Amino acid sequence: LEDVKFKYLDAGKIGVRDLVSGLGDLISGPLNRRVASLLGSSGQNAGGSGGGGSGGVSVPVPQRLLVKAVLELLQFAAEFAGAQLVDFEMEDITVATVTNFSADITDPSLGGVVTEGTAGITAVTGTLTLDTPFANLGEKSDSVSVWVLPGLATGEIIPRDTIIHRSSDPNRGPRIKTNVCTAEFPIGTVIEVPAKYATAAEFLESVLPESWQQGSVDQTFSLGDFDFRFQADFSFTAAGIGVDASSICFTVSNGLGGEGDDTGIPGVVSNDYFFVDPATLAPDSTIVGVGAVNPFSIGLRHQNRVGEVRVDNRVDFTILGEVNAVGSVKVVDTAGSVYVEKVLEDPGPHATVVSGQVHLAPGDTVTYRVIVAHVLGDDPVENIPLFDTAELHVPVGGGQFQ
Repeated sequence: LEDVKFKYLDAGKIGVRDLVSGLGDLISGPLNRRVASLLGSSGQNAGGSGGGGSGGVSVPVPQRLLVKAVLELLQFAAEFAGAQLVDFEMEDITVATVTNFSADITDPSLGGVVTEGTAGITAVTGTLTLDTPFANLGEKSDSVSVWVLPGLATGEIIPRDTIIHRSSDPNRGPRIKTNVCTAEFPIGTVIEVPAKYATAAEFLESVLPESWQQGSVDQTFSLGDFDFRFQADFSFTAAGIGVDASSICFTVSNGLGGEGDDTGIPGVVSNDYFFVDPATLAPDSTIVGVGAVNPFSIGLRHQNRVGEVRVDNRVDFTILGEVNAVGSVKVVDTAGSVYVEKVLEDPGPHATVVSGQVHLAPGDTVTYRVIVAHVLGDDPVENIPLFDTAELHVPVGGGQFQ
C-alpha cells in the first residue's frame, strides 16, 4: 500500500501526503512521533521543525510510512471510541459467516473472523469507514471470495513408482510426496454480486485473478515440493459468477519437517506412510524406510536389500476428512544406469496371468504402464529409445485370446 485516496462527493480527490500537509500543526506532533517509531529513530529523520513540531512534516519520509501512520492514528481514534473501521458482510451465510470487531485478532477495528458453514463459494465484502470523532472522510468497499472446501476425494503418491539402486547412498535417497484433491463443489454454485457493486464486471475484477476471468481454468503452481492445482468452469451473468466442475488439489504438508518418521501436522493433518509386502500386505521394513522428513515430502532410505514394497499412504485432515493413496518402491541391482519395466495395471475381471502371459476373455481390456528410471550416476541421460511389442495368439479352433 503506497497511498490512500479520499474522494469527496465525486468532485475531487486528496492523497495521504496532501492530507498530512493540509492538517499541518494539528497532527504533526503525533504523526512525527509515530513515523519516528516506524523508522526506529528518535524523531530526527521523521521531519518536524525542531523544537515544538509546529512546522508539520517538513522532511520527506517514505510514503508507505505516512500511509501506515495515518491509518494507525485513525485506527487508534476508532478503537478509542469503540468503533469498527471495517464492516464485513458475507453474501451467503449458509457457506460462511463473518464476525466483526473480534477480540481474537491483533487489529480488532480492522478485521473480523470467518467461520465455515457448508461446502461452497461465496464472497465477503469489507467496507472501510473513516468516520471518527475527528473527521468523516467517507468509505470504500472491497470483496474477496471465500471458498469452503468439500471433503477430500482422491490422493496420489508422486511419483507412483520409485526405483532405487542398491549401491546408491541410502542417506541421499529419492523423495516422495502425496497430492490430494477435493471433491467437486456443489453443482450450480453461484457467487452473487454484492449490492455495493454497480456491475457484475466490477465485482468480477475484485474477487477473481485476471487469469481466472475466463470460461475454463486449469492452473498449477509449484514451489519446491509443493504443488497447488485449481480447476474450474466459470460462467458470468449479471446475477453473479457461476462455478461448475471445480476442484482443488494440493500437496499434503508435514509442518517444518525433521529427521524420523513424524509426518503431518498435529491437530491439523496426519500423513502416515506404511511399507508392506505387495502380496501379503504384511508390514515390511526390510527393503526401505523413511529418511528425512521435509515440509512437503519424505526421503526414502533403502536397507541395502533388493526387493519391492508397496507404499500405503493415509491422509486424514481434521476438517477435510481422509483419503488413501498407493505407490511402490523397488530396490534393484541392475548393471545399467537406466532401469525400464513394463507393469501390468489391471488385466480385467475375467483375465488371468499364467507364467507372465495374460489370458483374456472377449471384451476384456488390459492396461500396462512403463517405468523408466535413471538409477546410477548424476549426469542426465537423453534420447533413450523405447520399444514395445505386443503379441496376440489365438488358440487352434478359436476360443479365448492368449
